[in-house]
Amino acid sequence: MQQRQIPPSAVFDVIRNGEIIEQREEEGDIVYLLIGFPNGRPLHVAVVREGRVCKVKTAYDPDSTEWTAGFRRRR
Repeated sequence: MQQRQIPPSAVFDVIRNGEIIEQREEEGDIVYLLIGFPNGRPLHVAVVREGRVCKVKTAYDPDSTEWTAGFRRRR
């Protein structure tokens, strides 16, 4: 997040107010991809569910060449 200049407050905003756009299993854990628009900026946050604990895996600005309008579906 620091390398991408994404403040923790933006990540927390997406976790609290965002929308789950994907769900998949990775090595036995469930990964949720959320989208939110803190301060109008589109932001994806991947959260890993390990049992009863959730951890932020990554956060990034979605690339418009890889996502359809609204950044909710992959091309």
